[in-house]
Amino acid sequence: MRLALRTKFSVLVLGLILIMMLSIWLLSITQQEGMEKAITANQRSTMRGELQKRANNIFLFIAANGEALAVGDYLTVDAFVRDVSADTDIQSIRIVKDGRIVVPISSTGKPEVYRPPAWLRPAGATVRFDMIEPEGERLLVASGPILDRSINV
Repeated sequence: MRLALRTKFSVLVLGLILIMMLSIWLLSITQQEGMEKAITANQRSTMRGELQKRANNIFLFIAANGEALAVGDYLTVDAFVRDVSADTDIQSIRIVKDGRIVVPISSTGKPEVYRPPAWLRPAGATVRFDMIEPEGERLLVASGPILDRSINV
């Protein structure tokens, strides 16, 4: 069975059009995936920056109340820490002095011994931010001195 030249030409053109459409579709899918990855990375870095700013503001407020910490008036700072800790983005805030948690104040009124998690690195001389994943959940851990090296958050 012989096909007319016009039919052969039509089939060839239709085949080329289908190949071009498939190539364009694959190219657009690939570019879309790349753009989504770039957007996700940008969102992560933006969120980390915002969390760092928030943690830094908490440090600044606690440092502004440094006199209360220096004289042992932990009630003032405890009220602020409890208010801030009510936010769902903040897992916990601990102020440790001489190996004991002084803020938040325990129900017994006596400072509890602080047992840091194994993944927590000790605070240095400046505020440090570490991104960790201890139990599959990403956490931004901020640690550093408030008054001197004896009081760390």
